[in-house]
Amino acid sequence: MKKVGIIVGSLRKEAYSKKVAQNLALMLPNEIIPEFIEIGTLPLFNEDLEDQGVLEWTAFKSKITDADALLFVTPEYNRSIPGVLKNAIDVGSRPAGDNSWNGKPAMIISNSPGSIGGFGASQHLKQVALAVGMTIIQPAEVYLSRANALFAKNGLLNNDSLGRFLNQVITSLVQHILSAPATDKRSSQSQLVSYRPTPTQLIVLNSQQQTVGNGIFSINNRILTITEVTVDPDFRGLGIAAEIVVKLILLAQIFNLKIDPVCPYAKTFFEKHSGAQKILI
Repeated sequence: MKKVGIIVGSLRKEAYSKKVAQNLALMLPNEIIPEFIEIGTLPLFNEDLEDQGVLEWTAFKSKITDADALLFVTPEYNRSIPGVLKNAIDVGSRPAGDNSWNGKPAMIISNSPGSIGGFGASQHLKQVALAVGMTIIQPAEVYLSRANALFAKNGLLNNDSLGRFLNQVITSLVQHILSAPATDKRSSQSQLVSYRPTPTQLIVLNSQQQTVGNGIFSINNRILTITEVTVDPDFRGLGIAAEIVVKLILLAQIFNLKIDPVCPYAKTFFEKHSGAQKILI
């Protein structure tokens, strides 16, 4: 399994950057594991402490090293990146000769409630990322404006055109990670599908951005109710229905929800996979 390290530049509990990152994590194929890498608990970088083996720094650098690619989602503070994000980059780049960022492919997405989408933060972050040896994945100009109006109450994107655009952005990231050729029909097909979350359904798309499956759900009182799982007849037999449920489990984990599997397929899935039942109501 491949892994994407997701770094959110804001510490605010209901940060727009966090919500963007959560939705992007759901768009990844199930072959790629999203890992949110915490930066808010890192002690401020101080070269005097490098020889003392700061545990938080060591654990952070290990997570960066383990990631196959990185996804930064950041707000803009005073036309630049938040200090907590700059501190994380400084920590990961040290000590001399042990730069954890070097050679890592990275995608940068900025956002703002304003009209220019965090342009200044994006430009500064690219400059710093290149300075520590990261490779910027295209598209390099992803600025999300009016971020305060992009989400439904449950935290999922409520803008369909933006969802389609972000699907294309994530596809670029996936192409950098899944570079090995497929060896069979199942793995080939899985690389063709991507996911687009909306407030009421998880849409599965093929490489032509055509809908090939759906997971219909509702979220109320911290419970995600799965009401229907459907797959286009031409795509059946490839495990896509199971992957839809797996992705809905991830959605519940990311947003700290429990699951009520109402539809017959979802009920059968959880009966067969006892290890997943701990997330049920």
